Amino acid sequence: KVLRPQLFFWNFNVADGPFSKEKVRLAMRYLIDYDGLGKTIMTYLGVPRASFAQLGAVGALDEKEGQPFKLDLDKAKQLLAEAGYPNGFEASLIFGTLPHSAPIAQSVQQNASKIGVKLSLERMANAQLFSKVRGREFQSAMLAWQTGVPDAHGNASRLVFNPDNRAEAKQTQYPSWRSSYQDLALNAKIDEALLEADTAKRDALYAEIQKDVMAKGPMAFMFQMYNIAGVRKDLKDWSWTGFKTYYARTSK
Repeated sequence: KVLRPQLFFWNFNVADGPFSKEKVRLAMRYLIDYDGLGKTIMTYLGVPRASFAQLGAVGALDEKEGQPFKLDLDKAKQLLAEAGYPNGFEASLIFGTLPHSAPIAQSVQQNASKIGVKLSLERMANAQLFSKVRGREFQSAMLAWQTGVPDAHGNASRLVFNPDNRAEAKQTQYPSWRSSYQDLALNAKIDEALLEADTAKRDALYAEIQKDVMAKGPMAFMFQMYNIAGVRKDLKDWSWTGFKTYYARTSK
């Protein structure tokens, strides 16, 4: 198995009700049992990851800094109270047919119920899920996103950067737009990091961006996914990465 540049996350529509509050979105991150899910449902599927920059990408936070959260119901409840929801709230959560989506959604639903947050779950065909998310017709959703760029900018340029948040702009290829999320300060930082020639300064900028997004962004990233393959013992010099399989030197 090898890590691929795909992230599974809980997406919030920040134009809608409670999820418009930064502290509510932060509270939701503390309802995710990263450790428990990672050791059960996700053992062979992925690793806990809360940053939008995948492990292995240039500029990505390391494994520890890129996953600072753990299940903490007391912390979640405190944040909800600070956001003006001491008794919780009701919201919907939609998800598709990925086999791990339902058990992860159910786990979050159970944890949420313990602090007064009632999540109604709805499973649907992936085509329907994508249509609703791209049309901003959702409160929250669980789905995956994969980049083709081995650099933090790949995901920053789509999951965080939003060039035009107006509904009529129809920037549907930006998950940030789908979430109704735009932070002009983060837009400026992403532009600055892209053109920064000094490696240390560039990494520092992306570290700031990742930490900001983990605290207030529209997506609670949960897992970075694996690619898995069965390989014969007599296969020699077969190698791959999350992006590509290399056959040129392979032999039996």
